[in-house]
Amino acid sequence: MSVIMTPPPVRKSLWIPGLIIGAFVTLFIIEANFIVIAVHSRSGLVNDNPYLQGVHYNDTLAEQAREQALGWKISIGFVPSGSLKGTVKVSLTDQNEKPLDGALDVTALRITDQYQAVPLTVTAGDAPLSVNVPGRWFIKVVAHHGADHVERTQEIFVQP
Repeated sequence: MSVIMTPPPVRKSLWIPGLIIGAFVTLFIIEANFIVIAVHSRSGLVNDNPYLQGVHYNDTLAEQAREQALGWKISIGFVPSGSLKGTVKVSLTDQNEKPLDGALDVTALRITDQYQAVPLTVTAGDAPLSVNVPGRWFIKVVAHHGADHVERTQEIFVQP
């Protein structure tokens, strides 16, 4: 009596584990790209030492209380006048809405992958602004009057 051996049947469902493994390999490649982009891009930190800023947060609150006690008001506006151009309007008033004759240091800041700071010259409350990149800009104003000073920042959008 002879026994006839038949070969085992060929599995036709081997593509299922291959599909699962392929999906995880694809996911790994995508995540690795995200990690590389995150490591090589800007950190997003505005301050070089945020820990110390947090430790000295009470000093920041005291500075804000001192500014509020002064009662100064800084208004910042932006009037576009063309592509990548415009006029920054700044006014400084006291608590009675009377204009203060103080020195104004005005800077246009762009905080992106390439930090840009454009100092502006204020004449009669107006400062011409001309930048090389459209988008979000921040106007930082530091007002000095006597020994006191107040600082404000306003976000603007410069059209291309």
